[in-house]
Formats: sequence, structure tokens, C-alpha cells
Amino acid sequence: MANLVNNTIFKIFLDVQVTSLDNNSSRYNRSKSFELSSGIILYADAEAASLALVAALAAITEGDITQYVFRFVFKALTAPPSVVGNVYKVAVLTLDSADSSKKLSHDIFSPYDAMVSGKEVVTTAALQTYLDFFETGGDFTMSDGDVISTNEATRILTKKIRMDSLSSR
Repeated sequence: MANLVNNTIFKIFLDVQVTSLDNNSSRYNRSKSFELSSGIILYADAEAASLALVAALAAITEGDITQYVFRFVFKALTAPPSVVGNVYKVAVLTLDSADSSKKLSHDIFSPYDAMVSGKEVVTTAALQTYLDFFETGGDFTMSDGDVISTNEATRILTKKIRMDSLSSR
């Protein structure tokens, strides 16, 4: 990941969180995003520029910089949405962890209608393919680094549809 594809396919952001305490010792966070210039083409350059900006910001704020992270936005996805859907409809899954020591919760916003039957989630091949990314040996983990079972027949323990808000659809 040395080359960032000349920054033509992705927009690259540095997200920074500043945290302070108020007079009652309540913690407050504020976040700000900074877009890296299109001249940044190497990961090492993006890292160096980001660390320099974080240091400069730390010198001018009373708050603590509690986190910062790179975020890559694929430019093709910046077009206005064109699909009618309901982001408040949520497929709520309870999944078996790889070692069966935990039940893991995972939400999918605005599931396809083919995945919904009343208030139930229909297990489709596309859903199983998506979940493969979170199993042992997959490219992603659930919260806290947990991975899910590779057994497609038993890894989904419960599945239901939840409406977080009413839809106009």
C-alpha cells in the first residue's frame, strides 16, 4: 500500500478527535476531517503530513487529541443517491463467534427486499458471501477483533428486521 493510486480514485481524509473535560469533569469530543491534497501519492507522505498536522493542532488546542485515522473515500461513490430505500430498516443478526465463546451482534442498514420476509431476515447467498469477510481468515473482524464461525449452516444464531424510524417508502 505504498502508492495511494495518485489520489485520483480516492479522496483521502485525516479524521481527528479532540477531547476535553468541562468544569464537572464530563468528557466532550469534537471531530474534524481534513482532506489531504491530491499531491500526496505515497502512503509514507500521507502519514508524515498527517503526523505533522496532528502535532501542529496539538500545539494550538487545549484539548487532548485522543484519536486520528485515515479515511479513504472512493470518488465514484460521491454521486447523489439514486436508489429508493430505507436506511432505518435494519437487519439485526446475532452471530456465533469462531470459538463459540460469544454471541456477536451485527446490523445491516437498508437490506435488499429479497433479504426481508415480514420481520425476518432471509439467509441469501449474498448475505453468506458478505459474512465470509468476517470469519476466521477473512479480511475484516467484528468489534474487538472477534471473528465469526466458518460454518454457514450454524453461524447465524438469530436474525430479524428492526425499524428504527418510519419510512416514506
